[in-house]
Amino acid sequence: MDSQGLVVETAGGFYCSNCTFYNGDIPQCAMCEHPRDLDGASGNGLVAGNDMSFEEDREEEPFEEEVSAVSQSVTIPASPSPAGIQAYRGGAAPGTDPNQELLNAVISKKSASSLQRWVGHGANTNHIFREHCKAGRSALCYAVQQNDADMVNSLVGLNADVNMRMDDGETALSLAIKNKKYDGTDMTRLLLSKGADVSSMEGLKLNVTMEYWMEQAHIFPVDETRRKRLAPFNLSNIVELPYCVIGQRFAMHSLRDMIIQFWTDQQAAGHKPLVLLLPGPPGHGKTFLCKNIADALVPKDSSILISLSGTKDDADLFGSRHGGFTRSDMSSDGQLVSFLRSRQGKRNIVLLDEFEKLADLVNCLGWGQAERIYNSFLEPWQDGFLTDSSRNSNGQKIDCRQTIFVCMSNRGQDEIIKFAKANPKIYKSQQDDSERHWIKVNLVDRILKPLWEKFFAEIKPELIALFRRFDAVIPFLPFTEREQLVVADTVIRSYLARYRDPPQTDPSINLAHRRMIGNLIVHHSRKVSLLAGASYCAYEGASSLQKYAKNEISSLLATKYFNSELDAAPRVKVGDESKQECWIDIVAEEKRCYVSFSPPQDTDDEENKDPPGTQASRIKPKEESSKIPFHHEEDDTNPEKVRQGLLDFSFDES
Repeated sequence: MDSQGLVVETAGGFYCSNCTFYNGDIPQCAMCEHPRDLDGASGNGLVAGNDMSFEEDREEEPFEEEVSAVSQSVTIPASPSPAGIQAYRGGAAPGTDPNQELLNAVISKKSASSLQRWVGHGANTNHIFREHCKAGRSALCYAVQQNDADMVNSLVGLNADVNMRMDDGETALSLAIKNKKYDGTDMTRLLLSKGADVSSMEGLKLNVTMEYWMEQAHIFPVDETRRKRLAPFNLSNIVELPYCVIGQRFAMHSLRDMIIQFWTDQQAAGHKPLVLLLPGPPGHGKTFLCKNIADALVPKDSSILISLSGTKDDADLFGSRHGGFTRSDMSSDGQLVSFLRSRQGKRNIVLLDEFEKLADLVNCLGWGQAERIYNSFLEPWQDGFLTDSSRNSNGQKIDCRQTIFVCMSNRGQDEIIKFAKANPKIYKSQQDDSERHWIKVNLVDRILKPLWEKFFAEIKPELIALFRRFDAVIPFLPFTEREQLVVADTVIRSYLARYRDPPQTDPSINLAHRRMIGNLIVHHSRKVSLLAGASYCAYEGASSLQKYAKNEISSLLATKYFNSELDAAPRVKVGDESKQECWIDIVAEEKRCYVSFSPPQDTDDEENKDPPGTQASRIKPKEESSKIPFHHEEDDTNPEKVRQGLLDFSFDES
């Protein structure tokens, strides 16, 4: 056996335990070229998952034990007799069951290429395994039960059926919702983005974030017909866009339609790049959504995010024969030119953050740079080609006609917030073209376009031509009360998920990565998310909710842990590990959180106990509340409003 313990010598040749192929007398595996690291599955699709993973109940389901049993059964098969060994010719080893090996790869979290290998040798991603569960479970069900988003993405990409029903009526989605060992909230979102059917989920207890994504599935069902139509253009993943961001329906619709139109008919686009302007208050998903789109639609090296707040002169972006201001090596390459030069003629996405920050830029000599930098964008946006100004380029043209430029800015946030407050109808479903047209006419055309045209004209009147090169202005709106609650719940879950892992106190670990709290399962009640949502500020967005989670919830747990007050928390068995479990609830009269060692009555993380049909309304679309707290950071949250909100908060159970 080699030093990695992966290639075994048998009487008839060498056997690779990684991919179970026989290699005759070749000591290195000819199939996977082992030894090398193939672990770490890679996802595919627009929705990637956030790996939120804290346990939901102190009892473990039998299915979880079955997963453990399968994990322990992943062993190297006995070497066959010499007569049964064949030299590698692209086939699997004799006696190998591709379906079982596929499941082994899922349980042991092998790479996506390992899954592809076994599918290529006959494995069926929809095979039902009954050895460890009488009702049967597919490989996708095992991945869901392990809360492995990357593996789910890979299996769905290999045609695993997200709606296949087991003998006991369970589907991948129902197992995600019922998962007691892990928080299945983000897995629920991922499966819905892949087309999971919500029609049979009535009667299951859902937390507020699950409810939101279920409602999205009713409003924006994943249309497989559209996915197939977009497949020839490598745009099929764009149908998952509604599951990438909370709220922002107008922006989601607009971005989707503009990208599809641009990349499915380049001739109609006039062989020019697509240029978009995304104004709106910070913390409402501009950068997050655009990065997700870029990751899903183009290779990793074909997208770039440039923050213009750090730009000093045009050479930093477009290059110069004399080097840029911030280039310590005095290189002549600009960041943007260098990126586009190596990818010209290909699909690229360029994200330009804080696009308005160039307006006040001056160089080291005090000369204004805004006009010069903004003017440099005019050539590529207007002609589809960019002159390479670097030292050795000889003025060659760079083809950027298939590039999408997305300019993000906070400029116009006051106008957007005021408009949203004065016009509640802006928060309708926006499924109808007339609703989106109303927003375009009354907010974009009448308010935002004149605002930005004036912005460029004040720098230099000729720059109005640059503004007219924007193909669309797509505003991002403040969150509704409903969306505030969902964002708050999502933020809290992401914070609490970290505490499930063991504490990081080893002196060899970088101080920045050490963590005092660990092996702690924390649940929170619905009222905690509501109280956190009340801290929302329209001028900060999700950042204001993250502050609450950090300052109130994380600090509360840290104090309790430091004072040994969590030592009395009950212990639960999770696999081979022992962890402590607690709940966070609020004292409504005092509007503060506290830690409990028993579940509150209304916790979102209890076992599904509701009678079938009693929660049907929770997964049906509902009209958004248009109420938004528009307090700025100098204003205090109204305590009476928070108190009343806690008393009034309920869901229609009719």
